[in-house]
Amino acid sequence: MPKALNAGRRGSGTILIVDDEDIVLRLAQSVLNDAGYDVLSASNGREALDVYAAQSGRIDAVLLDMTMPVMGGEETMGHLAARWPDATVIATSGYDLQEAERHFGVRPAAFLQKPYTAAQLTAKIAEVVRARAS
Repeated sequence: MPKALNAGRRGSGTILIVDDEDIVLRLAQSVLNDAGYDVLSASNGREALDVYAAQSGRIDAVLLDMTMPVMGGEETMGHLAARWPDATVIATSGYDLQEAERHFGVRPAAFLQKPYTAAQLTAKIAEVVRARAS
């Protein structure tokens, strides 16, 4: 993503990205780092819960893929909600929001349909982090 696209839009906060697709994980991490966020990552739900437990006081939002091996997004979201009710989750899926709600039975704080652009990612993260701070 060209630096000029993010000019004047600097984010702050820590985002946990959870995705089993390495390329998606690395690209999202790069985009959010360039936008000014600290980024933590996990490749499945079980890893995400470990990272969240170790860093829960500093994580502002979780970008959570809904379809992963080991522990998928639906189960991960349930564990996050039970243990950390204030966790802010942005679900990502190839499904649209209505299909994702029907298929996974969850209602996240926000939703971002895959594939998403760098601009869509940074805008959604900024929106959620701002809402959480207010």
